[in-house]
This record gives sequence, structure tokens and C-alpha cells, in this order.
Amino acid sequence: MQNPLRRPRGNSGPQRRHNHDVERNGPRRGGGDDAVMSQGARGHFVAMMLGGMVAAALVSCMFPGSATFQTKLTGDTSIAQGLFIEMFLTAELILTVLFLAAEKSKATFLAPVAIGLALFVSELAGVYYTGGSLNPARSFGPDVVNRQFDGYHWIYWLGPFLGAAIAAGYYHFAKWNRYEEANPGQDAISDNEAASAKSG
Repeated sequence: MQNPLRRPRGNSGPQRRHNHDVERNGPRRGGGDDAVMSQGARGHFVAMMLGGMVAAALVSCMFPGSATFQTKLTGDTSIAQGLFIEMFLTAELILTVLFLAAEKSKATFLAPVAIGLALFVSELAGVYYTGGSLNPARSFGPDVVNRQFDGYHWIYWLGPFLGAAIAAGYYHFAKWNRYEEANPGQDAISDNEAASAKSG
């Protein structure tokens, strides 16, 4: 005879829906956690700006002659082209970080190599046309040290911002569509585990 006080096995009802939401969207964060994350983001931004200025000042002091490490558009590159180059190259770099470092899988240990290669490819593609900034601190620091801001300096802020928005939007779109289920068993340790994941 079944004990009426005993809970049935497995998850059902609200608990099952809650577990599904946690698996799909992650645990819910409270207001305190959001405040801490916001404060950390502001601190990270300030640290990047200060780091860019200090690094540019050190390079300017150590090497003779005028500083030539500012990011500038080449003569044939228009402002609109420079903006989109910075945007797409930033998106490419951030997507690499999100899918290989933020997402945990068997390929996570390769994230440092892949991120370095992504940055290398971005610089190869963009350094001739825009200076390959991909980060406002990279352009802001040298301009402060040289006390010279070009009229199109804003593209080195707006371009990476738009690129980050595109990367984050696509990342959340892929997560919403549960991209990790497109290839079941890809992170399985053994062949039996992979076959079981695909059949299930």
C-alpha cells in the first residue's frame, strides 16, 4: 500500500517547470547580485580606461620621437566603413569568447588559443584600415597622451559597442534555441555515453 505522506518520485508540476527554467535560463539572480555585477562592470570600465592611458604614457616615455601608436583611418577608408569594420571585428572576437570561454564544453580548454587566434585574425583584417582598436581604451589612451582627438574618434566607441550588442544578441538567440542540443553527445566522455545521448 502506498504511503499517502510519501512524495512521488521524479519532478512534476511547478517543480518540474522550475527545473526546466533553471536549466534553460540559469538560476535567477536577486537584486543584490545585479547591483554587484553593475558595480563590477563600472570598475572594469574605469580600470580599462586608466590602463589604456598609463600604457600609452609609458610607451611614449620609453621610445623617442613622436608617438605613432594612435588608431587612425587610412586615407581610402571612410568613417562609415571604419565604423562597420570595428563593429564586425569586435563581434567576431566577442562571439569567440562567449561560445568557447563562457560556454563550458570539451573544447573549453582551447579557449585561450582560439581567442588569441580570433584577435590575431581581427587585427590582420582591420589594422590597416582602422588601426584595429576593437576596444575604446585602445584608442582613448593614446589620444589622451598625444592630446589629439580626431573628429571620427567616436567610431572607436560606437563600433565596439554595436559589435558587442550583435554578439550578445546572437549568443542569447542561440541559447534560446538550445543550440547545444543540435549535436547530442558532443561532450560525452565515452562512445556509449554519446550513443545513449543521441538515442535519448
